[in-house]
Formats: sequence, structure tokens, C-alpha cells
Amino acid sequence: MIFCSGKVVTFCIVWCLIRVGFGIQVEMLETLKTVLHRFNAPLKLTIASCWDEEMKVKIVRFINGDDGVAPMFQVAFMDRNWNVTEATVDRHQAVIVIELGCAANTILSMNRQMFNYYKVIVFDGSVNSSNCDKIDVRIQHLLQDSPVLPISQFFIVCKDFGNNNFVVKQVYRLGTLEPLIVEDYATYNRTHHVNSVVLTSALRRRNFHGFLLKASMVLLNNDSLNHLDDYRDLHIDAEAKYSYQLTKHLISYVNATATFSVVPSWGYQNKTSGHWTGMIGQLLRNEADIGATGLFFTAERIPVIEYISHSSTASAGFLFLSPKLSYTNNLYILPFDKLLWISLSILVLVLVLWLVAAIVLESKKFPQSRVRCDISDVPILIFGAICQQGSAVTPHSITGRMIMILSFITLMFLFVSYSANIVALLQSPSNQIKTLPDLYDAKFQFSLTDTVYNRHFFATESEPFRKKFYEDRLLDKDGKMKFNTLEDGIKKVRKGQYAFFSEESSAYKIIGETFMDNEKCGIKSIGFFQMNLNPWNAIQKNSSYKEIFKTGMMRINEHGLKQRENLRHYFRKPKCTSGGSSFRSASLIDTGPTLLILLYGFAVTLSVFVLELIVARLTFAHEKRSIFKDKNVSTNFEVTH
Repeated sequence: MIFCSGKVVTFCIVWCLIRVGFGIQVEMLETLKTVLHRFNAPLKLTIASCWDEEMKVKIVRFINGDDGVAPMFQVAFMDRNWNVTEATVDRHQAVIVIELGCAANTILSMNRQMFNYYKVIVFDGSVNSSNCDKIDVRIQHLLQDSPVLPISQFFIVCKDFGNNNFVVKQVYRLGTLEPLIVEDYATYNRTHHVNSVVLTSALRRRNFHGFLLKASMVLLNNDSLNHLDDYRDLHIDAEAKYSYQLTKHLISYVNATATFSVVPSWGYQNKTSGHWTGMIGQLLRNEADIGATGLFFTAERIPVIEYISHSSTASAGFLFLSPKLSYTNNLYILPFDKLLWISLSILVLVLVLWLVAAIVLESKKFPQSRVRCDISDVPILIFGAICQQGSAVTPHSITGRMIMILSFITLMFLFVSYSANIVALLQSPSNQIKTLPDLYDAKFQFSLTDTVYNRHFFATESEPFRKKFYEDRLLDKDGKMKFNTLEDGIKKVRKGQYAFFSEESSAYKIIGETFMDNEKCGIKSIGFFQMNLNPWNAIQKNSSYKEIFKTGMMRINEHGLKQRENLRHYFRKPKCTSGGSSFRSASLIDTGPTLLILLYGFAVTLSVFVLELIVARLTFAHEKRSIFKDKNVSTNFEVTH
């Protein structure tokens, strides 16, 4: 094998050349060289021929040019036993060439998979057999059972003796058993390039001429078969109905027909046998050409199917009604921020000190016989002012009374502001539940819809926290998943303190029909899975229709058909027009902190009361013993005297 280095990027060509004596037509080589340069990329050429070493060197120099410029192509030669599997490196830049008179049948039959991976250039260099009519007949016979499908790039170079031009053609077939379709790719004469196609093969080959395609779709409800086109019950099998319409648009784009097979699941791998079920299983077994229902993008599926386009914006998550603020926060410390609480404490302390100073001065001015305010009364006075309550005792001095008036006025505004904020907070929803850990810690009940993907993905979740969430919140004591119907789940969400996992579009339809306007404002959603739950359209791995289908899906999106179907099939989150304003009755949870203060107050009061009883009893006993002792001393004194 001879190998002539060029640029690093590789492109493989199997080149079919036939020799006449010791040479070939120079015009044919010029045409081939022009075709290679039209690819506009550094190539790696692998040429199959029956030439001698001298001829191979001349061919390499001719293709790369002999003008001192760095060669654009790497060139290698192989024999008739060459196998395409040996040249898989950088195959996306490859083309294969087989000499029609040098083991062409052998190389093509041994390397049937090359048509999907490499560009193939075939031509006959002899004058007698390079006629296009003869070449067409030979190619029809040579490729009669070869999988030259739409993805292939199979070039034929021949001579049109009538117009004295060299013609480059491409051939392909829509299916293995379908007839070959011949395309005119370019025309050259001795002096210049005459004509060539501009469109890519994905656009040129979009017309399938009514070819029958097989599509696989997933339906979870059998009745959905009756409503694929009438846009009824859109919340049931929404993704299937939406993807069905997109598939119909795609079939129309390629001018094909289709048969739809229905399966009950998207497809999951059996860990024991390794086999795939559902729609993916049909794609792998060649029972379907395209998946007609969008599915999740997961790492396990990437090696076995080809994702071609984003299907919809559908998503799933835990839906719940925002709880009252008192369920997640202590309302009675929220009206003021931390800095204001510190400022208020300083203010109260200053008022206490001023009032103590005034009472001390007052005690020196007034005689002891008059009723006056004692220092021990100061905390009661200030606490009464905070609560806007009066006191049985008041200072007698002008200074003390001015301080009390200032205290009442200042603390009155604070009392009004605090009370108003408390009333507003009692009617406010909480926004503290924003993440999955927050939802886990919330005092909610949980359930989920009974679907194939919920059963699979929840049970196989491996991330530690999500696995713990699943086991603690979504499993019963007997280990069964907490399933619920969509209607019942949303009904429980409306009652509050309940989170329901569902496809959001379907849930929003029920919410829009059953919830009051103010209730719609409190609906929140939190996702569970780390993967992206937006569905994707999929086809067979290494499908020969890949580029055509991808281009078709892009056109469908660009023309607005995808957005149209999305708007018709998926429900958006209901709009909140009332701002969530509604009256909510106060509950024990709302007044919980005040009840705790009352209970703690009772406990402290009872403790002090018991302590007073004990002290009183001890004091009484001590006094009694003292009196008894005094009587004994007095009696002894009288007896002595």
C-alpha cells in the first residue's frame, strides 16, 4: 500500500477505475479532480485500482497538483480484499472508490455498510466503457440489492458522447427493495464547469413519492385513538396527540404515507436480557422508521436511538397550593426587620431609664406619706404603653408624666403598624417553598399520577436525596407508590397542604376549570428529576432518513406549525387576575406563637405561685418557731424569778 500524506483531516474515497492499456482518459481524471475540490475540504482518499506503482504515483501527483503547494488530500491504495471496517477513523470525512473493472463487485458486496458512512465515487476510465448509458446499466446491476439509501453519497462519473461532456450523477433508493433513483449532480466539459446542483441532498431527496413509512406511537389511554384529530380531551395523552400532528406534518413534507403502530410505553431496557420494550424496541427491531411520540432525553437511550428535534415544552412536577405564611414562618416577628427590632429595644430601654430617673427625683421631692410611683412599677408602665394599656399608678411630677405621654404616643404608632402588618401577613401566602428540600420539609401529603414513566423513573432514581424523597414521601408503609387520579389529586391540592406530581399541562386544564381565581394565584410547581423532561422526537440510530427528517422538523418549526400545535394541545398556567386577594379565616396555626406565650406565661405564673406558697409556708413556720421560742424564754424567766 502506498500512502501519500496531505492535510490532517481525513476523507475516504473508494474509487472505481478501469484501465485501458497503461492509462486512462485525462478528461475523466480532470472531472474527478474537480469533483473532489468541490467538496471544499481536506480529504483522505482511499483508492482501489489495478495500477502499477508508477501509475499510482502519477495519479497522486495529478490529484494533488505539482505546483509546490501543500497537498490537499491524503491518498492511500488498497487491494480487492479491503474491508470498510478497517477505515472507520474520521469516517465523516470519507469517500470510497472501487474500480469497475477491478473487483468492484467484491468490494461493494463485502462493504455494504459503507453507503451510510462514506462518499463513494465510481467511474470508468476507458474510452469504450465510460459511456453514461453503459455505466447506468452496470450500476443498476451492481447495486440491485445494495442499501444505497437517502443518506448515502454515491457518485457516478461518466461521459455523454452526444454533448461531449462528462456527467456526474448520484443514485439512491428510498428503501432496500425500492428502485434506484438517479440524480444529475454536475456537468463538465474540457474547459469549464457547465452546471451543478445547489441544494443539499437532504433537500433534493425530500420527495418520497408516496413511500410507506412506519411510525410508532405511545398511547396510555385506548380511547385516545378516537381523538387524535378532533382536539378533544387534550389533557389525556397530550404528548401523543401533539407528536402525532407533528408526524403528520413531517410525512406531508416528504410526500410519503405512513402506518402507525400503537405501543403502551416509550421503551425501557430489561436489565436481565438487555432488550428494549415499547417504542424504542420497535425502532431497534426495524419495526418503525420514526417515533411518533416525544420521549425524554436520557443517557441510557442515546446509544440506541437518534434524537432529531425538540418536541414540545411539556414538563412535569409537584403541583401544590402555596400554604399560609404562618405554616412556614412565625408571623409575629415578620412585621419589622432585624434592625427595627433592635432600634425598638433601644427605644424602650431609653424610655425606662428616663422614667426611672424621673421617679428617683420625684421620690426626693414628695414626702413619704403621699402615694407615689415606685421604681418597680416602671416595667409595668412601659409594658402597658407598648400594649396601649393604662396603669393604676402614674408619676406625679411633670417630667415623669411628659415621659409617659411621649411613651404612649411613640409606642402607639408602632402598635398600629405592627397590628396592620399582622393582619396583612395572616392573609399572605408563603413563598418559602422554592426547592425540592423545602418541599420535603413541608408538612404536606404527596401522591402522583399512575403512568409508565413515573413508575420507571421514580423507582430507578439513584441520586441520594431524591431517592430518600421517593422512599419517605411517595411510598406507603407497605412499599407501594401513592398513586392518584388526576382529578382527585388536583381536588386534594385545592384543599391545601398537598403536593401532586403530574404532567403540568393536563393539571392546568383541571385547575383552570375548578379553581377560583384567587386560588389560581397560589399554584406553584417544583420539578423532581435532574434530567430535562421536555420530550424529543426520535428515529432509528444511523437512520438513512436522519438529515431529511431533521430538515423537515426545522421547516415545521420555522413555518410556525410546531408552535400552532403546541398552543392547541398544551394548557398554560392559569392567569392570576385578582392578585390572590381573598379573606382567609385565622386558624390555630396562625395563633400558635401567641398560644405558646400564654402557655409559657401560665407555666411561669404557676411556678411563681408555687414558689410563693413554699416561701410563705417557710416564713410562717419560721415565725411560729420564733414565737414559740420567745414564749419559752419568757416562761423560764418568770420561773427563775
